[in-house]
Amino acid sequence: MQSNSFLSNQATQGNSSLDERIIIILREFSAPPHLSGYKYVQSAIKIAYGDVSILGRVCKSLYPAVAELHDTTSSRVERSIRTFIGAICNKKDNFVMPPRFCGYMENLKRAKMEPREFIALIVDELFLVERREIKC
Repeated sequence: MQSNSFLSNQATQGNSSLDERIIIILREFSAPPHLSGYKYVQSAIKIAYGDVSILGRVCKSLYPAVAELHDTTSSRVERSIRTFIGAICNKKDNFVMPPRFCGYMENLKRAKMEPREFIALIVDELFLVERREIKC
């Protein structure tokens, strides 16, 4: 198992292109950047992009790694990410998944996604975009 400091270093070394792609995707969800969960979600996505297996250990590894990056606790990170996802899903009376993500969700009428599900959705999209760029 990798240490949190390794994951922290890996996340901070991400290039601006990855940051830009994450921001563009979050904008598609009409994500409010003023919520503290926004920066935590960005960090979680970067960490998971570097090590997809961490999505199987969200509470034990991902939240503590994000908390270490932002000098806070893992419970605050979890709460903020859940609040952030709730804000996205409850922004309108009827949450509408951005069209390019509709294939990922079996039940689009569900009130909100779980943090692991939301982060995995965006990480998958980042990998797909990367593969398309390599093929061109």
